[in-house]
Amino acid sequence: MKRKKAFTLLESTVILLITTIILGITVSISGINKIFRKFQENIFLLNQDLKQTLRIAMESGELVLNNTTSTICGAGLVISKENKEYIKVLYATSSTSTVINCLDIASTSPEVFNFSLNSPPFYISKNDNYIDTLNTEDIRDLSFVDDIKISTSSAYIDFSTTSIIFTAPYGEPIIYYSTSASIYKIDLDNNFKIILIKNNETATITISKTGKISSE
Repeated sequence: MKRKKAFTLLESTVILLITTIILGITVSISGINKIFRKFQENIFLLNQDLKQTLRIAMESGELVLNNTTSTICGAGLVISKENKEYIKVLYATSSTSTVINCLDIASTSPEVFNFSLNSPPFYISKNDNYIDTLNTEDIRDLSFVDDIKISTSSAYIDFSTTSIIFTAPYGEPIIYYSTSASIYKIDLDNNFKIILIKNNETATITISKTGKISSE
């Protein structure tokens, strides 16, 4: 009977090395896929939240909070590039110190929607309740995004924070952004884009001048 040949120390070392490399590659690919899924999740939730705030603005109506009845003037998002996060905000007439006149929506320069001048009187929580105090858990996370860019149809815009507000009742967007030096209102000539970047992957959410939202 022939005796089975045992692996030499060199052969065993080579097999162990190859196995370790294969396992390493498998773990690495699994990690990359998980990060990419989280990136896709960030995109999906941002897109859904934009559409939700558009719907709220178009439905308009009244808001009752703390026994006070207000008229909804607009809803949208405020995005921080530096912190890679955003919040959902709701603008309405209010009897508090921040008073918004819905008629200002029709003006050519509706400063009430300028996040840098006026804190929104209301927020939208993660469970879709209207609240007047922002809680940490209601801040949306974009941490799986490497970079966030915004642009119009004619130029890219460097920004630190941007507010995208859909006005009631037609859902037309009003957009402000700030840099480290100044604050600007965007005059939409055609559309506005939010571009999310992860490694070599990009996703674009486009908002038209009429308020239509699409993604690619």
